[in-house]
Amino acid sequence: MPLLPIVKYRLDFLAFAVLALAGLWLCRHILRERGAGMRFPRTVEIITLVLVILGGLLADISARRQKNFLISIFAGFGPSYADGISRLGHARITVNTPPDDPTYLALIAAERNWLRLNPLIADIYTVRLGEDGKVRFIVDSETDYDGNGRIDGEREQRTAIGEVFPDVTPAFLEAFAGRPAFDTTLVPDRWGVWVTSLTPIFDESGKVEAVVGIDYPGAAWLSSIAARRALMLTTILFVIGLMQSAAALLSLMRGEIANRASAQAALQEAKAEAERANRAKGEYLAVMSHEIRTPLNAITGYASMLEDSPLDAIQQRYVQTVRRGATCLVDLLNNILDYSRIEEGKLDLEEAPCAPAEIAREVVDLLAANAHEKNVSLVFRDELGGPLVILADHARLRQVAMNLVGNAVKFTATGSVVVTATWTQGSSVPPSGILTLTVTDTGPGIAPDILPHLFQMFAQGSTSVARRHGGSGLGLAISRRLVEMMHGKINVQSQLGVGSEFTVTIPARSVPPPADAEPAPPAPAPSIGDPKELHFLVVDDDRVNREVLRAMLASGGHTCDLASSGTEAVSLAGRNHYDAILMDIAMPDMDGLAATQQIRANHPERHTPIVAVTAGTGKYDRERCEAAGMDDFIPKPISRPVLLSKLADLCAPKTPPPGSA
Repeated sequence: MPLLPIVKYRLDFLAFAVLALAGLWLCRHILRERGAGMRFPRTVEIITLVLVILGGLLADISARRQKNFLISIFAGFGPSYADGISRLGHARITVNTPPDDPTYLALIAAERNWLRLNPLIADIYTVRLGEDGKVRFIVDSETDYDGNGRIDGEREQRTAIGEVFPDVTPAFLEAFAGRPAFDTTLVPDRWGVWVTSLTPIFDESGKVEAVVGIDYPGAAWLSSIAARRALMLTTILFVIGLMQSAAALLSLMRGEIANRASAQAALQEAKAEAERANRAKGEYLAVMSHEIRTPLNAITGYASMLEDSPLDAIQQRYVQTVRRGATCLVDLLNNILDYSRIEEGKLDLEEAPCAPAEIAREVVDLLAANAHEKNVSLVFRDELGGPLVILADHARLRQVAMNLVGNAVKFTATGSVVVTATWTQGSSVPPSGILTLTVTDTGPGIAPDILPHLFQMFAQGSTSVARRHGGSGLGLAISRRLVEMMHGKINVQSQLGVGSEFTVTIPARSVPPPADAEPAPPAPAPSIGDPKELHFLVVDDDRVNREVLRAMLASGGHTCDLASSGTEAVSLAGRNHYDAILMDIAMPDMDGLAATQQIRANHPERHTPIVAVTAGTGKYDRERCEAAGMDDFIPKPISRPVLLSKLADLCAPKTPPPGSA
């Protein structure tokens, strides 16, 4: 039994101590090799020695507890078997009882049955202390020690009645004295090596007439105890190793810092720079957005006005190319900002009634010209089963549809793009169901190895396709995240040379369509053709932006004053009357928010419409403008039709309510 010397002589503790001390030596050796100034902490050396001693004590305690636990389990069978043997008439069996005695055979059968039912037990037998002082076997059944289902050899045969029991230990004498005992003496005999539970059998007068012995395999006994010791020693060795490694690492770090004292200042500066960069991470995209949108505002603004100028065909094509390029830059910027907001958890969805069919038709109408240029059929199939209004974020649902349909039109050279909307009604109250938007194209298809990564950031179908058609690879990633925020799913099926099909499913709650109201008489549209009709104040610290806004207003027949700062705007607003004020936000000295608040405070008796014209596009930017007292919000780059339309609405005469004096 190889485990016997390990447990008996504590060889496992010896190996544990050697490993712990070897780790200590190794750490000290590594530090010595790395150079001067690196010393292993004396405290860790002392703690290591203490833990080695403690490990030996805890291993012994753990082994002792495991031994007591096993004894409590194994000894628990003894009283039951002793009682059963007594009831079967064991007291009537003597050393002279013939082997065919019915009582003897019944006892043999009982022992064999107990062995069969309890796989933990190796053997059950009874012994009796004779008048001559010798211990003899009384009942010992055949035992299948090797578990092959057969009784082979002398070792597994039934022991004869009256055979002298070898190697009687003090535990047997204790049992014959009437006290249950457990013999842990691991002495090999012809049957093997065992630990034995010994339980006295009492006769009717209360005297011990015999003892029932229950053998358990010594190897299993030792394995359990050795495993418990090994677990304790391994745990403490792990703690020692972790402590030594951490101490060595800290010593290395301290030594490196000490040896590089001349670089300390640079290191601290680099650390401070990294911290500043980390703090600026959240502000970077906002600043980038502002800086890019400001020149884009000039490009798109002047290009828009040039398109309305008398140009020849070539010049018109040049201007359109400039506008398309600027639009692509704006789309890319919006995608980057959207993805950043989604990743930071700052993008909130706004639920409101919206019509999926109208969204799909709007997207198809917007992309129809692009499809027509490529001779690609773009079709919308309304399979919603009637007018449908759901609660969803109209802008984000439109963004998803625009990304999917836009990609399909972009990558389809010939054939068709079909957009299908369906609604599967659920049974819950209030009414809910599943909105399914499917975009099917006859484009080049997507390779199977690319499909699993298609919705990742910057993923594209292939390098050649990306170069031919352009794109940042952000649209699908944003679409997937938006759909997931709506608790929906987006899937794709594709075959090279055949085409692709993108399917979006979104759970939503349906609401009744708005009732058809009696059409009100049309209000007279505000005229924007009279160049003297409206007079505005344009506030922007960028000269080009001021000139762009003045040109846009002039194209609508309006005049304006220009202010380059918030302070100047407050002064002009106090001296003059304006139909509306176009206010930039990010300005030196006094920003647009502070200027708006000052104007409102200086003139509470009048409410001049103030419109934010800013490169900030987030929900937070809109809320700040509204809180400052602004009436509307126009993001840069500015669309001339949007600008003139908003100003016309804001400056239109207010119709008094019916019945008012």
